[in-house]
This record gives sequence, C-alpha cells and structure tokens, in this order.
Amino acid sequence: MSFKTVSQIHFHREAITMDSAIRSAIADVTSLGLDVLRVE
Repeated sequence: MSFKTVSQIHFHREAITMDSAIRSAIADVTSLGLDVLRVE
C-alpha cells in the first residue's frame, strides 16, 4: 500500500525475539532493493 510516495508493508511472523523478527523483516525488504526508513 502506498501513501504520498511512501510504501507501507505489514509483516506477521514468529521468531524467538522481537529483535530477530524485525531484523528478518528488514532483510526481506532490503533484499528487494528497497530501503527501510522506519519500523513501528
């Protein structure tokens, strides 16, 4: 979904820690050639 040229991607995943889940999601996004500007 895009809003004012900023894309938003929602992830749902299981991981041992929240940190590892967030790092995994960021790795998935950056592997597509996209930049992650913020995690909420």
